[in-house]
Amino acid sequence: MDSFTAFYKKVKGKAPSGPKFDAYRWYASNSMYANWVAAPPGTNKEAVAELRRAYRATWADKKTQASFIKAWGSLGRILYGQEAGPLLKSFRKISPEALAYLKQAMGIGKMTKGKKKK
Repeated sequence: MDSFTAFYKKVKGKAPSGPKFDAYRWYASNSMYANWVAAPPGTNKEAVAELRRAYRATWADKKTQASFIKAWGSLGRILYGQEAGPLLKSFRKISPEALAYLKQAMGIGKMTKGKKKK
C-alpha cells in the first residue's frame, strides 16, 4: 500500500503541500508519542536517573508490552531520555497556519453553547 504522500502524488500529479499538509505531517510525526514522562528542570539528578531506570524497566516488561499491544495494536517506538530531545524540538515547530488548521479541524478553542438542563 502506498503512503499518503505517494498516493496523493499518483492521483494529483504533484506532491501534497500547504498548511493542511504541514499540519498532517506534524500530527502524524508527533501523535504516535502520546505518553510522556518528564521532570521539570532542576529535578534532583538521582531522582531523574531512577525515573529513567523505572521507565526502561516498565517498557522492557513483556506483560506491559503485551498489554500495550493488545490495547493499541502495536508497541510503537519508545524513546528514553535524550532520545526524545529532537522530537521535543520538532514538536514546537509548526507554522501558525498549520496550527490554526489543526485547531479548527479538531475543534480546539471553539466555544459551544450548550442548553441548560432543567
